[in-house]
Amino acid sequence: MVTLELTEEQAVVLNQLLDISVKTAGLGVAEAALFFSNSIKSQLTQEEPAVEAEAEGEEEEAKETEEVTIS
Repeated sequence: MVTLELTEEQAVVLNQLLDISVKTAGLGVAEAALFFSNSIKSQLTQEEPAVEAEAEGEEEEAKETEEVTIS
């Protein structure tokens, strides 16, 4: 098994390239492209809640800092 690490931007670009390949080559590459596209999308959606949780944590830290500053 090979593990490939991509940034979110790289994953989006790779998905776009897969889309272009299907439009260009048609059904001959569609099944493989769909497999990889679904794999990429599932990884991206798994990462989003963690990012949102981090953002919420940062907002809470900012609120705490504001409260301390105001006091």
